[in-house]
Amino acid sequence: MDQKEANFSKTVTLITELAGKIYQDIQKTGRKLNAREIKIAKIVGVKNPEKIRIFSVSAQDYMSYSVYEKLKLKEWLDVPPIDQIGFVYSYSIILKKERKLTLANLSRAFRFVTYFESFLKMEYFFQMYIKSIMNFGFQGSPFSIDNKRIAQTSALLFSLEELEEKQDSTQTRS
Repeated sequence: MDQKEANFSKTVTLITELAGKIYQDIQKTGRKLNAREIKIAKIVGVKNPEKIRIFSVSAQDYMSYSVYEKLKLKEWLDVPPIDQIGFVYSYSIILKKERKLTLANLSRAFRFVTYFESFLKMEYFFQMYIKSIMNFGFQGSPFSIDNKRIAQTSALLFSLEELEEKQDSTQTRS
């Protein structure tokens, strides 16, 4: 293993350890999803939405939950200025209190949960995610592209489901 690979492995290990600690804290203090959020999570493809916890923090405290900020990864990863929706560490989602919980924002966060579910281990996800940012940049990363696509698609699907429910309830009343 050359020095670059060793540094990468060490970085992924540090990210995973820090994200794991944050994950544990949010699982204890975060709130469970409501019925609407569970529905959105399922549309996006989350297998176990009941495990998700959402924790809202002020903009002032927000960056204290960023593994990228704590480990100074912004300096060597192509990460844009941080004005993102939130941080997702497996089933733990950290959101800024000031950000509105829109359908698109929730869909994006839930899509990241599906990535963690598919990789089974947090470390495997971070290996692939960081490599994709290193190879393609943040905006060009397959994860970012997929995330934008799924947010648009799920918003449409959820809107259609809500419309169908309204039609069903109107027909039931008639």
